[in-house]
Amino acid sequence: MRKGLIVLPAVILAVIAAPSLAATITVPGMAPTIQAAVLAAANGDTIEIANGTYTEDIFIPGSALFSKNNLTLQPATGATVVIEAANAVPTGPATRGMLGLLYTILGGGGLPDHHGLIVEGSGTTLRNLTIRNMSSTGDLVVQEAASVFVIGDNCTIDNCIIEANPDNNAGRAVYVFTGFYAFLDALTGGAVTAAGYGAPRTSANLTITGSTLKYGDAVFDTVDAAYYVAILNGLVPPPFPVVHGSGTITNTEVIGYFGDGGLGELDAGNFVWNNCHIHDANDAFDIGGGTWVFNDCLFERSTNNNMVAVESNLAEAGPTPLADVSFNDCMFCGDASDARLVRVSEGDVSFARCVFNVTETATVVQGIQYSPGDFDSDWAFFGFPPSSSTTVDHCDFFSPDGRGILGDDPPVAPEPVANLTVTNSIFYTTTGIALTGADAGVARNANIHDNDIFAITQIDNSGAWTLTAANNLNVDPQYNGPGVCDPLGYLYLNNSLATADETGGALGSQGPLESTAVDNWSLY
Repeated sequence: MRKGLIVLPAVILAVIAAPSLAATITVPGMAPTIQAAVLAAANGDTIEIANGTYTEDIFIPGSALFSKNNLTLQPATGATVVIEAANAVPTGPATRGMLGLLYTILGGGGLPDHHGLIVEGSGTTLRNLTIRNMSSTGDLVVQEAASVFVIGDNCTIDNCIIEANPDNNAGRAVYVFTGFYAFLDALTGGAVTAAGYGAPRTSANLTITGSTLKYGDAVFDTVDAAYYVAILNGLVPPPFPVVHGSGTITNTEVIGYFGDGGLGELDAGNFVWNNCHIHDANDAFDIGGGTWVFNDCLFERSTNNNMVAVESNLAEAGPTPLADVSFNDCMFCGDASDARLVRVSEGDVSFARCVFNVTETATVVQGIQYSPGDFDSDWAFFGFPPSSSTTVDHCDFFSPDGRGILGDDPPVAPEPVANLTVTNSIFYTTTGIALTGADAGVARNANIHDNDIFAITQIDNSGAWTLTAANNLNVDPQYNGPGVCDPLGYLYLNNSLATADETGGALGSQGPLESTAVDNWSLY
């Protein structure tokens, strides 16, 4: 009898402690709209949506007072679901969360916010959906429209098509919003904290896989808007740190807009891009701050400026160290009517095992332009960094009518020291490396060694850079099909380059024909 009395309470306690099972809510079967299903859901529920196009603005709440966490939105089995933004007028924080609150504070009440699906709830998953926002103007407060507006942590976008309006420069496909907004309490009588948004919004650990992001002025955008708003209100620098979001984007296609827009404004964040295809835009990724790593990515077909530009945006990225950007096993391919594929102005950037294929036949075009004297006046408020750098290792430059690398626009005091390092790389160019610009009294250094610079002019130092150059060959690399947007073309046939790098290994992005390094190019 005593044994039975012991077991029975344990069973009861186990039942009481067991978590409730996640439910599935169907639309329109169990809820008339997707938003109604979100509000009816419990944490961890799945919302399955029937076939069709749904025109509505959706808000997944995530304040300290009211949140819906770990929700999954996906089509029902066999269904195709399109969610189009209605761009309706929000009624404040109750329906649009922190963005609605910010919109009200900054004077946008009564006007559409032009942000379709706002994700605040932690752990939200969007799967197998097409989400679009055809806004033609953007809102009057944060100046942008967005298809998916991410403001929550640990969110996932899986196998989705996210698109902004293809015919204007107002939109974003994915907009990652961060920041410490409690500073606005002083202006609003504590409204931010009272609404449950006193803690910093970090938008951490965003995951995008197998998706397509396209169109708009910036297909992918990150911003600490609190920092930006503080500067606009005269707080220079703001009395709080910038907040950087984070995440990983994998096996995703990014398609640009050929009007005035670009591919991305990456102003604050710590993100890794793996095996992505980034192409077709008037301008490309503009990296203004944070830490960015690109692995096995293909950049091609930018019609006007750069495929990548690294130029700090202190108004949005904050007084952090220079943007820190790494490109590993990437390819930059196409023309460059503004004379370069990649431009580095304000940042520390490294390229490892990358290919730069210039298809333009103009003599002024180069794979990389390093312009360390482009630090703008914003830095006077925050203090200049001690140095900036561009490092190139085991890369290929194919520009038979142009240049591989241009180092120009030297620093002017008090701008930082400039450091260019080029090693173990192959140049098939007219001029391998050109170093120009007048001496401005600030050190700029070029360390160029153990390369094959197959060019009429290997190194042209007309700008009084402090140059260290050694062991730079000038032999035909005999590429296996050069000039094509395919890394296989940069497996060279010249065996004299197989043991020419500083450690006795092969030069170039992938080494000789028998190299297995090409296996890393999983995108192609």
